[in-house]
Amino acid sequence: MALGYLLGRVFELIWQAADLPRMRGRLALVGNIVFAALVAGFSIWALTFSFEWQNELRAKMGMELADAKHLAQILLAGTGTFALFFLIGALVAALFRWVRGRFYRFMPPRRANVLGVVTVALLLFVVTRDGIFDRVVTGLDESYEAAQMLFDVAPDLPERPDQAGSEASLIDWAAMGQPGRDFVLGGPDAKRFPPSQANPRWTLYGFMSAGQTASHRKSGPNWHLPS
Repeated sequence: MALGYLLGRVFELIWQAADLPRMRGRLALVGNIVFAALVAGFSIWALTFSFEWQNELRAKMGMELADAKHLAQILLAGTGTFALFFLIGALVAALFRWVRGRFYRFMPPRRANVLGVVTVALLLFVVTRDGIFDRVVTGLDESYEAAQMLFDVAPDLPERPDQAGSEASLIDWAAMGQPGRDFVLGGPDAKRFPPSQANPRWTLYGFMSAGQTASHRKSGPNWHLPS
């Protein structure tokens, strides 16, 4: 809904910039009613099949099928998302008007309009694409991934005292993360190695998240032990 509204406004701006004729009066009213009816019909059609599409996706992902459409939650989420992006668009428009007003002081209106659009576009590109917003989103993604791996539902501690994460281990079972726990519980054993490698030297690594300092978490201490 937000993207559709944005495309409509962009098309309207291009139409106005090209100085093309605009519908007015009764014709404009009829046109708006027709387009509104088409959009409403498409929305109702999409909501009608949303339950079927959701369960098809859940089945492909091996998830439990949904037992209700949850139309109220969908409509609230859609309306809230649209309102948020509409507010962002209003703020961007206000920024453009402010920048254009500064340019009006020392250049013609047409040139001020063009340079205002270019300036705001560059600012948004730096802030949202390669700047603050991109770094914030990347940081949040990495933090969520790390938290999910560390604090997801973990199996019981290993029973063997010589296994990492056990009660006798120096490494915390919860700090190992899901990949580390899976490796400890299902890692390689002597049967997987040929007789020529029956007595190899192993390199054991402490998990990054278990380090006491940032330096330890970055490098990870390791020890060389015979098998």
